[in-house]
Amino acid sequence: MLIGLCLAAAMLLTSAVAWSGVRLAAVALVLQAVVWLQVDAAFEGPRLVRFSLDHGFVMADLVAVAAVGVAVLAWRRAGRRPG
Repeated sequence: MLIGLCLAAAMLLTSAVAWSGVRLAAVALVLQAVVWLQVDAAFEGPRLVRFSLDHGFVMADLVAVAAVGVAVLAWRRAGRRPG
């Protein structure tokens, strides 16, 4: 659980840096989202979509989806900045 909380805090900090225009931070945020999918067991919550009896999309997976979305927007935003 502690690893998940630390990773969530790191994702928040990385998203702020990515939003400021650092493309490397956007890449790091995507990598953190992938790691989040592996360590989010303590935060899973209800299953939203079931793929099979043992696999599905849970509420905690939305954190990874949001992180990737922020990374994509930050990447595009950094590309539009002059200079």
